[in-house]
Amino acid sequence: PPTEPADRPAPHPSRRPLDPEDPLVRQVIHDLGLHHDLDDVVRQLCEEQDWDWQDAHRFVRRIQIQFQDQIAVRQSPIIIILGAGIVLGGLVLLAYMVMSILEGIYSVELVVMLVTGVGMILGGIAGIWRVVSAARS
Repeated sequence: PPTEPADRPAPHPSRRPLDPEDPLVRQVIHDLGLHHDLDDVVRQLCEEQDWDWQDAHRFVRRIQIQFQDQIAVRQSPIIIILGAGIVLGGLVLLAYMVMSILEGIYSVELVVMLVTGVGMILGGIAGIWRVVSAARS
């Protein structure tokens, strides 16, 4: 006889819809926001929830994807500090390049400094912008 929907076993908790109010989901977001290693978060779920590795890993990856903005906001202080440091480093390279040119020194290394400095500045600004825009949404 066909089984009734009520007779089917409930899906494994790792496959249930993700609710941001679920304490387990909030804990994973918190841990990932503190830059805990993915495998460590999975291992903790396996131990505390008695899940197998594959189910716990699937659950954490789903949270990582669905709540990436919330995780990024929790990581924002360190990302902003790193981004600012990278921008500052790029500015130092550009300043050194300009000073060298003003002193009459021309070399291939100055072109490399220009490209690297501009890349650092743009990359640092892009990282900061992404975090700030995620925090506002």
